[in-house]
Amino acid sequence: MEKKDDIRSGESIDDRDLHEVLSQLRDGNNMVFYFTGNYHSIAPKAISIQHFYGDSLARAVLRQNDAQVLQSMSRDEKRLFMYLGDLRETHACISLLECCTDVNEVALVAAGLVKRGVVQASTIRRSDFVERLLPFCKDIKHLKVSNVNAHLNRLMKQLNALEGVSDPEDAADDDETK
Repeated sequence: MEKKDDIRSGESIDDRDLHEVLSQLRDGNNMVFYFTGNYHSIAPKAISIQHFYGDSLARAVLRQNDAQVLQSMSRDEKRLFMYLGDLRETHACISLLECCTDVNEVALVAAGLVKRGVVQASTIRRSDFVERLLPFCKDIKHLKVSNVNAHLNRLMKQLNALEGVSDPEDAADDDETK
């Protein structure tokens, strides 16, 4: 086996060193190897070969861009982002909320989040989630958490009836009344 240069420390690895490394791995010691610019921890009892292709590097770059965008967001936008968890969905939701003219349209935007799988139905019924939507709704009469929740409940019942799905919250209410 030919010698490999260790870029970080300037040391080289030969067959004896490799044998020593493998014996240490068998003894249960964790080690870190340097592979083409990335650090990867190799578990002492690895059960399969792992291949690294660089998609994790792309994700790290995207996360850095997201961090820059997050710093430029307002407090209300950040509070909504905490529930949605996706910058694109957050910006799309905000732009839709800014176009709403009544409470029913606000409920439609929230129901759309459920239909797209961004949040769960139980999440949009929470008053603190609805409170995070309200700052983006301008010039809407009767814009209160309770009013939006009433429209959301009615809308979700209609959607569930169309899909033939029973509402889990209604089922829980029925169980409590028995």
